[in-house]
Amino acid sequence: MPELSIIVPVYKTEKYLPKCIDSILSQTFTDFELILIDDGSPDRCGEICDEYAAKDDRIIVIHQENRGVSAARNAGLDIAKGEYIGFVDSDDQIEEEFILIMLQQARKKHADIVSCSMRVCDSELNPKRDILTEEFVYDSQHMTRELFNTPDKLGGSCCNKIFLHSAIMGIRFPIGQVMCEDRAFLFRCYIRCKKIYKLSIPLYDVRENPYSTTRTDSFEVPLLIVEGSRVILNMVRKEAPEYEAVATKRYVDDCIRYLSSIKPTSINNDLQRISMIRKAKRTCLKCLINSWFKGIMPTKIVYGYLLGLKNISVYGAR
Repeated sequence: MPELSIIVPVYKTEKYLPKCIDSILSQTFTDFELILIDDGSPDRCGEICDEYAAKDDRIIVIHQENRGVSAARNAGLDIAKGEYIGFVDSDDQIEEEFILIMLQQARKKHADIVSCSMRVCDSELNPKRDILTEEFVYDSQHMTRELFNTPDKLGGSCCNKIFLHSAIMGIRFPIGQVMCEDRAFLFRCYIRCKKIYKLSIPLYDVRENPYSTTRTDSFEVPLLIVEGSRVILNMVRKEAPEYEAVATKRYVDDCIRYLSSIKPTSINNDLQRISMIRKAKRTCLKCLINSWFKGIMPTKIVYGYLLGLKNISVYGAR
């Protein structure tokens, strides 16, 4: 059994994929398996995966129809054999001692999850800044509450973390949720795990890809983030209602932040955009009123959020 399984969902990253794989194969610690999931990529990504697998028996390749990043990661989780689980995005890279240091600290600190700092790079992977540089230890309650803070000191991505496999057994990414899927996965991990250790060392290099989904100017993206946040709130209500207050606050914060960021687009989609923003505002308003009746949120806070919601123009930010 390998000590670590690294799961890499692959889709339309032909330009960056070889460097990503190379960064994993060049690790100073070698007892790992690399699971590459070709999620129906229309470029040469599938061929590149097979070429690497033919040269290194630590690599397992899964080819499947395009079903999205959550389904791809889940396919990897279904076959992963490692004592620990890690995730890397196919346009990013990891430092050569990523596995060694993360595993060492997991055992030294007796942690179910270890998280590292991240190095934000430009599209050519030139370093720009380090983020999440604090070092600390959190228990389950603290790490779960931190997940709903803005900013989140642990990072809302699953990629700068490794997870004790036995502690997260059976947890999967939500299929069909386009945004905030990492936060949903982390929520379920955090309420089950006992301890997380956060390293100050930047071991994960994240590429700022100007063509990524989250950086598009499309009005659908902010709305999908808001919807993803709402889905997570409903998940919290069912699975761990003691965190409903912090999850509600994060949902309302997301509504105000992302709905306010929507800009006017073409005349052709104006009616659709206005309708969707109005619907999102109504849903958020209902949540605020419900949280006030339940005593989850104080009147003063609710009133402030109501003003923020009222100031969001359905015609988009100018």
